[in-house]
Amino acid sequence: MSEFTHITITGAATGISFLRAAWWRIEGCSFFNNLTGVYVRDLANPDAGDSSISNCTFLTTRGNNAYGIVQNSGGGLRIENNKILGGGYGYCLSLTPGDTTCDLFLIGNSIEGQAYGGAAFVHSGSGVFLNVLITGNEFNKQACPVQVLAFTSGP
Repeated sequence: MSEFTHITITGAATGISFLRAAWWRIEGCSFFNNLTGVYVRDLANPDAGDSSISNCTFLTTRGNNAYGIVQNSGGGLRIENNKILGGGYGYCLSLTPGDTTCDLFLIGNSIEGQAYGGAAFVHSGSGVFLNVLITGNEFNKQACPVQVLAFTSGP
């Protein structure tokens, strides 16, 4: 297991990027004014995962194109007890077309001040994501706290 604890990352395009995202943990880190705090994807196995982001602070004043956490694949992600402030979206699942994965746990976070949404789920292709649990979160000052957006040309 890879562990990232008590790190501060400031002013990056992407704070931490996982391209083979399985069995890692981010704990007690601070992400300030990054375009994306954490980027999650698994190119080899889209359903691999069982990773976590907990007790972190994400704060950006870089505008509506900034994100706290972006996930394209990698299942079993637990996002728990974080403070996510500012940007366009706090958390965004934009599943890679054709990928199938499952299990997102968004628990006990404070997600505030995003221009568009606290948590967004974007489907723009043939991918499938199953089992989402959103509980005990505080959403404040977004146009729409939880957004499910589907952009498909078929049924």
